[in-house]
Amino acid sequence: MMISRQHKPPVVLDVDGVLLNFEQAWKQCAEETLQHAVIRKENTWDLATRFGLSSENVRQVWDAFHADGWFGRIDPYPYAWELVGALKAMGCEVFAITNVDPAFFRERALTLGDLIPEKICNCLGRRPHQSSACRYCAHSGRGLFSMIVSAMLIWRLSMFR
Repeated sequence: MMISRQHKPPVVLDVDGVLLNFEQAWKQCAEETLQHAVIRKENTWDLATRFGLSSENVRQVWDAFHADGWFGRIDPYPYAWELVGALKAMGCEVFAITNVDPAFFRERALTLGDLIPEKICNCLGRRPHQSSACRYCAHSGRGLFSMIVSAMLIWRLSMFR
């Protein structure tokens, strides 16, 4: 299905957990920092609860994660390039959304490579990045729909592996 060239629908993909395997990188950093195995205990976004760590341990890991450039070392999921390529081939304009502090955008861009060049937006948190993609997400109300559609596409592509 090709979409009209006059209308390039935006698709906003979350970076961590959708395009990049953040959990694997954070867990590896935690094991190196804390010098012991870190095992997932629960399925939750809160890292202390997820891995059964104290808040002090989580702070130590985050300190190491930031200091050692881990945002630039997160591996993409195997389907990430295929997904973005398929969306672009359908005529979509693809953006990445992240809650990474803008101080780490350069590392984040390196991790994404040319997957989504210069279209990283930080629409979360107290001070969203003011790119055109972020303004679109904030004002159109279609960003969430795009993420849901993206998640569905990822699921469909992964079924064919």
